[in-house]
Amino acid sequence: MSGLLVSLTAEADLGVCEQLMPMRVETASSDGLPGVAALGQEATAFPLDRPVVDGDAIYLLRGYAWDEFGFPSDVAAATDLVRRMGRSLVADGHLFPDGDNWSGLFTLAALTRHSVHVASDPSGLYAVYCWAEPGRAHVSSHARVLARLVGASADMRGVVQTAAFGYTIGERTLHRGIRQLPAGASARLDRQTGTIAVADHPFLYGPVDEGIPADQIADAIWDDYVDGVRHMTRLPGRAGVFMSGGFDTRLVALRFRSVDRDVVALTIGDEDNYEVGI
Repeated sequence: MSGLLVSLTAEADLGVCEQLMPMRVETASSDGLPGVAALGQEATAFPLDRPVVDGDAIYLLRGYAWDEFGFPSDVAAATDLVRRMGRSLVADGHLFPDGDNWSGLFTLAALTRHSVHVASDPSGLYAVYCWAEPGRAHVSSHARVLARLVGASADMRGVVQTAAFGYTIGERTLHRGIRQLPAGASARLDRQTGTIAVADHPFLYGPVDEGIPADQIADAIWDDYVDGVRHMTRLPGRAGVFMSGGFDTRLVALRFRSVDRDVVALTIGDEDNYEVGI
């Protein structure tokens, strides 16, 4: 699935559109749900190329997911997993993968009669953008597609941030009123009020305990770093490090030497460049 665009408007109880590869889109009436557009093509296990209907709700998964039994072996198992994930998203207002019931790399959208629920996995691999106003709610995997749909003007703060840093800060985008969902977060777009309520992943964006001393935090970070180096040096032989000339790669090389590993440092640059001399 190359993209996703979900729309819920006042004109139709349920509306689904998908920006996909060249596939024929038809209006489905067999499920008895008005305003549903489904793909005229058979589904595969993952990625699923048609919505999953569950009573008065519709679920669309972009990406891949698995449960405690592993990767779904067929379309039926994949559909059942998406249905369970969608029900949890609608009931709880969020979908935080825990590794026991489900996990994966995905964006999941759930449409009900009055709202759109959407969730993304903690990796942030699949971007998702939201926009809503009273009577309309839209979700898309492509900000420019969504901006064109709703006629959003440029957000000049987002433009300046992108020009200065190469990215926008927080949920801001290049388009006014269009918000990017943070990695691992979930959102509920209310069609009637036009509001967007975001639930951040508690393990990614939870509060910081200010009572922990700075030295203890530094020691914990260092211990994690040492464990990472040990994990990287499990294989026998000499360890290779690509040196950038900066502090980070020199710190890695130093730690390799401290665990009694021979290190081969590689760098690319001009002979007279001071970074090569480092």
